[in-house]
Amino acid sequence: MRWIGVTCFALAGMAWLVAFASWVLAIKHRKPEITLGSLLASGLRAFDPSNFTDAGRAHQRRFLAAFAVFFAAIAAGVLASALARSGSLVP
Repeated sequence: MRWIGVTCFALAGMAWLVAFASWVLAIKHRKPEITLGSLLASGLRAFDPSNFTDAGRAHQRRFLAAFAVFFAAIAAGVLASALARSGSLVP
């Protein structure tokens, strides 16, 4: 069970790298009226595809998918590590 936790955390690390790279590529394709400062100050703007050009939407979708995989892998890794540490499903 311990190797499952390690695998989940490795997957989370790879997802974070993909999300970061996709975010950098998406920023290059933001609409002209959207400033870099507004994207950085209001993180929710990164989740709205209307803030990017058509070329940037593909990178933004990849960012969102990697973002979801990152948090799912972290949750699975924490659960697997907790179960491996306790030794059973029942306390």
